[in-house]
Formats: sequence, structure tokens, C-alpha cells
Amino acid sequence: MRKQSRNRQRMRIAASLIMSAVLGSTVLGAGSADVMAKEKGKNVQAPQVSKEEVVYSSLDNQGKVKEIYVVNAFNLPRSGEISDYGEYSLLENLTDTGALTYEDGRVSAQAEKGRFYYQGNMVSKELPWNIQIDYTLDGKPIGAKQLAGASGKVGLTVLTTKNPKMDPIFYQKYMLQVTITLDTSICENIVAKDATLANAGSDKQVTFTVMPEKEGRLEVKTDASDFTMKGISIAAVPFSAGTDMLDVKQIDQLTDGLNQLSSGISQLNGGAQQLKGGAQALQNGTDELKNGVSEFQNGIAQLKEGADGISSGASLLSSGSGEFQSGLNQAAAAADEVLNGSGKIDQVLQFLKAGTEDLGSLDLGQLIALPKGLNDLADGLEGIQGGFAQIFQTLDDTMSTNPVTDLTKEELGQIQQAMGTTSPEAQAAFGKLMGNYQSAMTFLKTYQAVSGNLDELVNGLGTMIENIREISTRLEMLQNMDPDSLKGLADGIRSLADEYESFHQGLKDYMEGIQEMSDKYTEIDDGIRGLAEGTAGISNGIGKSADGAASLLDGAGSLDGGAAQLSNGVSQLADGLGTLNKETQKMPDEMKKRIDEMMDKYTNQDFVPISFTSSKNQNVVSVQFVLSTDEIKKEEVKSEKTEEKTKEGVWEKLMDLF
Repeated sequence: MRKQSRNRQRMRIAASLIMSAVLGSTVLGAGSADVMAKEKGKNVQAPQVSKEEVVYSSLDNQGKVKEIYVVNAFNLPRSGEISDYGEYSLLENLTDTGALTYEDGRVSAQAEKGRFYYQGNMVSKELPWNIQIDYTLDGKPIGAKQLAGASGKVGLTVLTTKNPKMDPIFYQKYMLQVTITLDTSICENIVAKDATLANAGSDKQVTFTVMPEKEGRLEVKTDASDFTMKGISIAAVPFSAGTDMLDVKQIDQLTDGLNQLSSGISQLNGGAQQLKGGAQALQNGTDELKNGVSEFQNGIAQLKEGADGISSGASLLSSGSGEFQSGLNQAAAAADEVLNGSGKIDQVLQFLKAGTEDLGSLDLGQLIALPKGLNDLADGLEGIQGGFAQIFQTLDDTMSTNPVTDLTKEELGQIQQAMGTTSPEAQAAFGKLMGNYQSAMTFLKTYQAVSGNLDELVNGLGTMIENIREISTRLEMLQNMDPDSLKGLADGIRSLADEYESFHQGLKDYMEGIQEMSDKYTEIDDGIRGLAEGTAGISNGIGKSADGAASLLDGAGSLDGGAAQLSNGVSQLADGLGTLNKETQKMPDEMKKRIDEMMDKYTNQDFVPISFTSSKNQNVVSVQFVLSTDEIKKEEVKSEKTEEKTKEGVWEKLMDLF
């Protein structure tokens, strides 16, 4: 029995050494202390004696503390009595078979030089951290016992918070390392945010780290089949970020990079300010373009309105020109008949003139038919006069109703410049229009030059008709007169014959002019018709230009709107970069200051460990925590037959300690 107790003590010591080796690799900056020892017969001050504590705690599946025991280890440079403090319910010497004395919370024992271990089971069940573990199955809360053997989507959450009942130094200075082990033969699709996943045989180890002064919320999700799980292990050690974790050279490189970043942001800010000015200038330019296109559209609209008026007037002019052409053709057709009648009258008058030389031989019978011929001539001339008057009045009305205004060189230049922006078809139609315009102006000037003569012609025909009818009346009177009484008329007849001969020659020239004018006016009429067609084409072309100007205005409006948005966005960018530039100027110094503060905080250079078991304990150089929860397993069905207990090996006995 004594031999088994000694073996158990040795295994606990070995376990403590193993945990110290495992956890000690992450601990830096342990302090030094003094421990009182007694030699036989006298009290002495033992130099460089220190104490270490490893706190073990078993938790249930929800994280509630079941028990806490501490393995206390001492380094003694010489043999003597040790004294230690703590509220224990059970003590056990793990070094030798020597007795442990416990009185009023004080533990004392005789120890040999070297290492001395003893275990104390604590009365308190308080740890520096409160730990809570929750489980879900398919999104619904479930207890650990009910979860054992279940299948579905398993969720596990570990919450760590500060325990206000304990000394805050452990919460402030210690880092937690939480390890959850899952069997990959029954767990798939393991998800754990901010965790490190590592393979350990067929198991997947999910490890979380909770920094000092931080609460932890650690979540793991997996698809499980017949779920079971080993106990969760939690280790707590002082966190120390030494030079191996915070490289001063790397920090200098970081601050240098921040300086370069700050300089780059300053240059970027300068470029953004220039871009802001350029974007504003672009927006101003697009606004002016929009206004210019609007004015262009208004000008095109006015030009279209004028072109429509010209087209309408040219159409009416073409209609009137056609009527005038028809009248000229009728007058030209009647010219030969008029000239023939006038020639006969001239012959009769010349005959009478010759007859006045010998009135005695004059045959008055020949004068009987002359009045009728004169009256017929007067009637024909009246018809010609009426036709001419109607033709001239139609032409005059056409010219008055549709005046053709002469354009200045400046106006023609403006129209040609505006037409330069239209389609090629519209420009070709404009060229025809200009040719027709010049023909129309030539006709207009010709008409203005001869219009007065045309009025005189009509009035002269009226006077001639009156004279012919008067001659006819007098000749009728001669039929009843004595030939002797006719001698007084000789001078009048000769004068009339001479005057009529001149009239006949003028009439002949006039009618020939009418015929020539009729022949040539066909070209003018064709030009006027071309003018009407050209003005209609250019009106349509300008209409298309107006539509294009409207589309151009819409595009310019969209461009201006886009430029305004761009200018606004670039302005916001420039303002933001300006603020960023201002804020980042101090960033390198501020970052270095923060890094210095973090190094001072986490290197724990001034941290001196304190005892977990009692504040009376001194010379403590290390305190570590090892926590473990119950495993989740299916309940075994007990057999009625008594099974032979398998003999435990050394490793199984070692694991039983945890």
C-alpha cells in the first residue's frame, strides 16, 4: 500500500514537470522571491529559494468548477523546513513519504535540497475566470448529455468573463488557450472563426486564444454523426510579448512605411486638388457648351421658320409665274393676228393718203368698208388691252404678295456658315436655292425696270383705240358727203396715215418683244419652280438640322450633368483626401506611441507573479492554470457479469490526474 502511494506521488510529480515544460515555453519575465527555510536548531535566510504553482481544475460540461487542486513546487538550495499557505481540504506529499503539517492555513514540512512537491485540494471553487459552455443541435439549445450520440449540425460556444470575486491580476495579465478536440471520423465540415486548426492523428484540434483583459466568445460548428467529444482543455499563463514577438527592426520598418504612406497621401492630396480644379473647369466648359448649343438650336429654329416662310412664298410665286407664263403665251399667239389687222389698216390709210393727191378720182365706195374694219381693229385692240391689263395685274399682284427681298453679303455669309453644320443633302439643296435666288432677283429687277413701260403700253393702246373709233365715226359721215367737201380732210388723212404708220411699226416691235419675252420667260418660270422646290428641300434639311440640334442639346445637357456629378464627386474626394492627409500627418508618431504603450503593457517586464493559494506566500516565480471539462460520451450499458479490471499502465495513471 505504501509502495502504491509512493508511485502515485512520483507520477504526479512527473505530470507537473511535463505541464511545466509544455506551458513554460510561453512564459517570459518571471520574477524572483525569497522563501523562509529552517535548519535543525536555528532559523536561516535561504538564498534564491523560489516557489511555483500549477493550478488544476476539473469542470463539468457547462464549465462549472467541480474541484481545484494545486501542485506546489519549491526549489531549495539546501535542506530545511518549508512553510506555505493556503485553504486546503486535503494535502499530499508528492516528493517523499515525509509528513505534512497543516495548521491555521499554514503548511510546513521538512524538505531535502533540490525540488520539493506537494498537492493541496482547495476549499474554494473560484477561478479568476467564469466559464460557460453552451451546445446546440440543428440550431436549438441542447444539454451535453442529450447531445451524446446525436447526429446533425452541432454548435458549441465557450464564453469566458472576469470573475469579480478574485484578484484581477490574473484576468489582466494571463492569456487563455482553449483547445477543443473533435474526432474527424464522426465530425465533418468543422468551422471555427479566429481559431487554429491542427491534425492530431484522427482528431482535429481547434485552438482559440483569449488575450488578457478580454472576454472570449469562442464558437465551433460541425456536422456530426453519433456525436461524442473529449474534454475541453484550457491553459492560462502570463502573456509576455518579448523581443521574439515584437521585433524592434520590424517596428521601425512599420513606422518608416507609415511615413512613406503619409508622404504619398500628401502627394495624392495635391493631385486630388488639381483634379478638383480640372473637374470644375470641365464642368464650366460643358455648361458653356450647353448654353452655346442652346443658342445654336434657337438660331436653327429661327432659320427654319424663315426657310418655311421662303418656301411658302416661293410656292405662291411659282403659281403666279405659271399664270403669267400662260398669259404671255396667249399674247404671243395673238400677236400675228393683231399685226395682220394693223397692217391692213396701215395699207388703207396709206391708200387714203395717196388718194388725197387726186380727190376728183377718189372712189368713195371704197370708204364704206373702212369704218367697219377700223371698228373691228378697235375691238381687237380692246381685247389685247384687256388681256395685257389682266396679265400685268396678275404679275403685279404676285410680286406684291410674295416680295423677294435682296440679302446682304453679311446675311448670305451667316446663312452659309449655318448651313456648314447641316447634312450634305441640305447643303446641295442650298446650292440650288442660291442659283434660283439669283435668277429670281434678275427677273425681279427686269420686271421693276419694264413695269412702268407696260403701264404706258396699256394706256397707249387705250388712246389708240379711241382715235381709231373716232376715225371710223368720221369715215361713216363721209359716205354721205360731196367729194368736193372732202378736200378739207386731205391734210387730216395724211397726218393720220403718217401717225398710224409709226404706231404700226411700234406695235410690231412691241409684239415681237412679247413673243421673245414669252420664249425666254420659260427659263425664268423653270427657275422659279426650281426655287420653290429648292426652298422646300432646304426647309426640310433645316428641319432635320433642328432635330439634330435638339438631340445635340440633350447630349450637351447630359454631358453637363455628368460633368457636374464628376466635379461634385472629385470635390468630395479632394475634401476627403484633405481630411485624410491632415489626420495621417500625425499617424507615424501616434502609431509608434501606441506600439510603445502595447510593448510596455504586454512584455510584462515589471510583472511579479502572485500566489493563487494565498497572498501570504512570497518568492512566487510562476503560477499556471490547467483546466479540463468532462468528456461527452454515451452512457455504457452495465453488464451483469463482473468483468476483470484491466491493469492500468503508467500513461493511463498519468492521464487520470487530469
